[in-house]
Amino acid sequence: MAEKVEGFNVSASTCMETDRVDIVFKESIFFNFLWISSDRNVSEITNFAIVLMPDGKQTVECLNQTSKVVDGSAMKIWCLNRVDAKNISIKFEKRYRLCQLYVNGGRNLAPAGKAEMLFDGVKDDNIGWSANNPVNQRLEGSESCKLIMVFNESTKWALVFQPPVEIYSIRLVIESEGLTYTGFQLRLQSSDHTTDFVYNSTTEFQAEHNIKVHNASRIERAEFLVKTSLFLCKFEVFGGNY
Repeated sequence: MAEKVEGFNVSASTCMETDRVDIVFKESIFFNFLWISSDRNVSEITNFAIVLMPDGKQTVECLNQTSKVVDGSAMKIWCLNRVDAKNISIKFEKRYRLCQLYVNGGRNLAPAGKAEMLFDGVKDDNIGWSANNPVNQRLEGSESCKLIMVFNESTKWALVFQPPVEIYSIRLVIESEGLTYTGFQLRLQSSDHTTDFVYNSTTEFQAEHNIKVHNASRIERAEFLVKTSLFLCKFEVFGGNY
């Protein structure tokens, strides 16, 4: 089946001729792939280079840069290496007519996982909450949140992936209003190793956390662990193959 490009309705009014495109992100992303489109035949676009900048200054080469033309008007471009990029520059050999550009930093895999709560190692399958559609309202007009009730340190909330998935980054949103914040721990488990990200109460409370997973492998479980009660409002897992 031919690959389709959604949302690429080329309009001449949005097109321009250029030999360079510079992109700056508000927050760094794991560069997965990008699309470029034109109202001309994109197969004519050759001899260009992608430069990735993790901190906006240091440059990283796009290894084994590969491109694929789709439907004649769009081109998909990706690299062998996974780079945490704050800036991306595309430098062309000459001026080309470009209409749209889309950068993919991975897709949210949380809906593919199964949420579960464990109390002393006993699984509760009736928690009434999934990572992509929380049902418990914390406050009227606010994001939906799940109150993680912690009775002891063996209580944990987890997303389970079968089959395992490749994870590049995780975004989570928490609330501690009316509660004593003691930090939290994020644990990623694969078949051969465990990676922990620890945020303790000595650091200033932060509602939103964007956690980059370097050298990611295929993850079977993503666990959220706390020592006291805490509101977990959003849990997004980004990754997947291109």
